[in-house]
Amino acid sequence: RRQRPLVAGSVGPFGACQHDGSEFHGRYVDEMTVEELMQWHKPRIDKLIENGVDLLAFETIPAEKEAIALVRLLETFKGAKAWLSFSCKDDLCLNHGEWDPTSTPVEFSDYIQGWIKKGIRWIGGCCRTTPSDILKIRNKVDEICDLDDPDFSRRDSP
Repeated sequence: RRQRPLVAGSVGPFGACQHDGSEFHGRYVDEMTVEELMQWHKPRIDKLIENGVDLLAFETIPAEKEAIALVRLLETFKGAKAWLSFSCKDDLCLNHGEWDPTSTPVEFSDYIQGWIKKGIRWIGGCCRTTPSDILKIRNKVDEICDLDDPDFSRRDSP
């Protein structure tokens, strides 16, 4: 039996409505609070949920502050599911520039165990994610999760 397709509602960065390319650098967050970003995003998320999306796609977010606003806002919608993707300028920095100077580049798959422990159920990639990256993700998930365990069944698959 085939599973019913899921419908995702896309929520892009605030900068996209500015029509000035700021969705790529995210400097607008320097002049905004987390609360202002939440207030701006809330009506769009309200409409998407009201119109029946199965999950929200917070996509290509260039700045940590905006990601924090989206996650906090998501927590106010009981039962809502989402994914969050960032736009990054390199292996260490978001496009807005947030970075940890003590960090060294890590494999994408190194984050998977922590994500699974937090309840994440969809893991994938976007731009510059290669088939070999997806294979590493698949192998890491299989290594961590006992697929016979009902907590880790593929019933949540899109």
